[in-house]
Amino acid sequence: MGRPRYVLPWLLSAASCAATAIAQGSPPAEAPPAETPPVAGGTPRGLLPVAEAEAARSTGAMKERILGMLRNFALQRDTAADRGKGFLDNVVLQGPDAVPLLLDVLRDVDKGSFDAAYAGAAARALCGIFDRTKNKAILASLSEAVQACGPAVKMGALEGLETLDHPQVVEIVAPLLESKDPALRARAVRVLGRQLGSAEIVGAQLRPLLQQQGAPWADVVAALRALGDKSALDLVHGMVAKSEELPLLLAGVGYVGDLGGRTSIEPLRTLLLRPGSTLPETLLKQAVDAVQAIGLRETDAHSPAEQLMVETFKKLRESKKVVSDHARGQLGPYKNDEALKSLEDEIDAAIAMNRRVDQPNTMRYLELAQDRLHFESWGRALDALKKAKEEDSRKLRTTDIDELKAVALCGQGKYSQAKQLLQEIHPDRRAELLATYPVLQKMAKDPNYKELFPAPVK
Repeated sequence: MGRPRYVLPWLLSAASCAATAIAQGSPPAEAPPAETPPVAGGTPRGLLPVAEAEAARSTGAMKERILGMLRNFALQRDTAADRGKGFLDNVVLQGPDAVPLLLDVLRDVDKGSFDAAYAGAAARALCGIFDRTKNKAILASLSEAVQACGPAVKMGALEGLETLDHPQVVEIVAPLLESKDPALRARAVRVLGRQLGSAEIVGAQLRPLLQQQGAPWADVVAALRALGDKSALDLVHGMVAKSEELPLLLAGVGYVGDLGGRTSIEPLRTLLLRPGSTLPETLLKQAVDAVQAIGLRETDAHSPAEQLMVETFKKLRESKKVVSDHARGQLGPYKNDEALKSLEDEIDAAIAMNRRVDQPNTMRYLELAQDRLHFESWGRALDALKKAKEEDSRKLRTTDIDELKAVALCGQGKYSQAKQLLQEIHPDRRAELLATYPVLQKMAKDPNYKELFPAPVK
């Protein structure tokens, strides 16, 4: 088959339309004479030259408009990520008529006539038109350009294809996994990680890369995570336990946090408690989050996950206090008594110090109540709030106390009492409490209290 044809919709005279029909192979009702004599002054009377001139004029005007919008997008993108996308949206609105011109831009980039930035802009516009029309010929033409052109066009095409989830994208991108260009190969992996509709096929293509030296492992792990592919768990466990590469560790921790189970706890322990570790606290906190998520998601992992977080907050208390405190806090949903007592002891010490200097402890009791709510110790949270109210002689914290009291009452299932307090709170603040304290979700789902939480709750 030849190159796909895209027709430009002009507003022509009846004669021009007839000429267009001739060019497309559909004869008009009456065939023109073999020769058309010129009129005075030499002006041609044939229909085809008129149509060709109009076609050239319309095509040239559209090309200038499209190039202008691509140029504006490229300039905007220099200053802020994806800023100026509205220019691309306007190109997409041109419809299929813009496709040949955009393909010409890609070829001109390959020839060096345009900056490489135009390749990404043109490819994104092409993919946007495909997304609107579902015309497979557009992706077929883009595939031809990818095969025929150099790295700049290939990278630009990947920028566009990253916006789609379609089997044709897999066909176009999969061969680029063999590229010798590391940046191009990594971008191809990221595009494939977005092909959720072909997750099984893509997973089978990506997993072997985890055993290839020089492959973009971090990108592969992130792509498999996005695809929900659990088949690489064993390989990723080894990376989490042994690797020193921060990008790979971040990707691996995210992967096991989303897809791991009980067997993931041990490699995470090895990561968190490495002797003399110089790994950044950000990574270790994410590892703690992964442990918590696995334990809450997988029943058989609940106990070992809890044990590891207790061990982390104890062993890292001196060397990595930020990580230790984070692990202690993440034990809240586990209702861990040891972690809560540790928090209470610190606040009790601060309360005692304030008493010695005759300072009020309203804020300290509020802090204590928040910790107890986080660990779902409802009755003890109410005790702390009662003391906070006693300390608040000027009643400056009444609203704060009532908000937390409503949460504690909800935790005890006393919805009617909680309602009396919540209805006095601004709706935006109720929404914040709902996001902070999951226990309020139960009340929000109750039809009897719908007016308190108008936003839909999943």
